Amino acid sequence: MYALEFFEKDNDEAEEGRTYLAISKSLLDSNELKEAKIAEDYGRSSLYNCIKNDPNNPKANLYLALFLLDKGDKDQAKEAIRRGLNAQGDNDIITSKLLNLSENL
Repeated sequence: MYALEFFEKDNDEAEEGRTYLAISKSLLDSNELKEAKIAEDYGRSSLYNCIKNDPNNPKANLYLALFLLDKGDKDQAKEAIRRGLNAQGDNDIITSKLLNLSENL
C-alpha cells in the first residue's frame, strides 16, 4: 500500500485517516468485519488525532464529516464542517467541498 506508506512518512494524518476508512469500507463490502473494524478504528483515530493537533484542519474535518454522515451522526458532522470552514488558508477545493456538504445537510 504505497499511498498509506507515503502519507505515514509525510505525517499526513488526515490522508492516513481517509485511506484507512476507505480500506475499512472495502473490507466491509467483502464481509471481513473484524478487519474492517480495525481499519475503521485506525482511520477514525488518525482523523481525531489530526484534529486534536489542528482543530480547524479542513481536510481532516471534511473526511471526518463524511465518515460521521455515513454513520448517521449528522450533528457531529455539522460540527466537523463548521470547524473545517473556520480554517485559515486558501484551500479552495476543500472549502468548496465543505460548503457543498453543508448545504446538502
